[in-house]
Amino acid sequence: MKVDTELIRALYNARVVGRYAIAKHIANSLHVTVRFALKKLRTLDKIKDLNLSVEYPLRAFRLKRVAIFVQDEAQVKEFMEEVKNSRYYPFVRSIILLIPVGIGVVYHVPMNVSKDNIPAPKGAFKIEYDEFLRNMTDFKTYGEDSISKVESATSWSNFFLLAKKLSELNVSEDLRSYIVRLKEMDNKYDWADLAIIKELEKNPLLSLEDLGKALGMNLHRIRKHIYKHIIPIIRGIRIRRTPVTKELRTFVLIIGRESNLDTVYAACTEFVKHPLIIGATINLETNEFILQVYVSSNIARDVIDFFRALFHELNFEFITAFMGVPSKTFSIPFIKFREYIPKIKWVWEGKGEERRERRGLSN
Repeated sequence: MKVDTELIRALYNARVVGRYAIAKHIANSLHVTVRFALKKLRTLDKIKDLNLSVEYPLRAFRLKRVAIFVQDEAQVKEFMEEVKNSRYYPFVRSIILLIPVGIGVVYHVPMNVSKDNIPAPKGAFKIEYDEFLRNMTDFKTYGEDSISKVESATSWSNFFLLAKKLSELNVSEDLRSYIVRLKEMDNKYDWADLAIIKELEKNPLLSLEDLGKALGMNLHRIRKHIYKHIIPIIRGIRIRRTPVTKELRTFVLIIGRESNLDTVYAACTEFVKHPLIIGATINLETNEFILQVYVSSNIARDVIDFFRALFHELNFEFITAFMGVPSKTFSIPFIKFREYIPKIKWVWEGKGEERRERRGLSN
């Protein structure tokens, strides 16, 4: 089934929640009726292996992610046991199998948790980041079939187009202002807001009725939280997975850094417009960033070399790269392989084991 790229582009700017509200946004953007927009959304639902997600700043919920990579085969089994027995185990976000050997574990933790406190074996690579940009493929640049056909998405001409776009990089005043506001963000939120975001990460096109059923909340309460806390922070609907990334499955994680945060953010905004770069994460303090680039195994090494050379041209530091396949991915938050809604604040340090047990956070 052909992907309606005009519809996808309209969704990038959909800063609303609820299927009908999204249909109204599409109707206004594409100059069609709401009824026809709803029909377009039903067609989109039927496209196999195309998954969408809502994008929001991690700082809106005072969250960050910590990624730990272990490549020593002798350490992997012991490390995974340590992960399961750790007090931070409830906040494991995803597990990555590294190639040729190793494991990567990504945590979704409160901002006040130091990455140094999360257990990792000696020699492990550890990085934290507090901003996450999802894919919003630029179909005009990379082609209408770049998320549905592997040969189009993986063409070297598309990589060279990316390099050209980055050579013309411009940091707007609007972006600079947004980064300042982002670093100062201190939102009010509660467990219901987090629960709503969790469901929208999995399916941003849910109706309010379906959202209420999933969370066991009435529509009045859902609407109150959406308009007061959710809509002000969401940046739009993005691409989480495509038929191409599903088929390729393998990805490389490219880790870099640049001295200027505005430049890093602008570059990452451009990176995620490429059909193979499904996400970019940024540390707003150290300016380190990670690109998740889907590749075929036969071009993985060449892709890493391409980014190494590209970073050199951009005066970025190329820190390292990992190759892997996803093993498990969870929506936030997660505990003992069962999703839950924590009716608590993100309070961890210095509260004692007894209080954590009462709150359901014990291992």
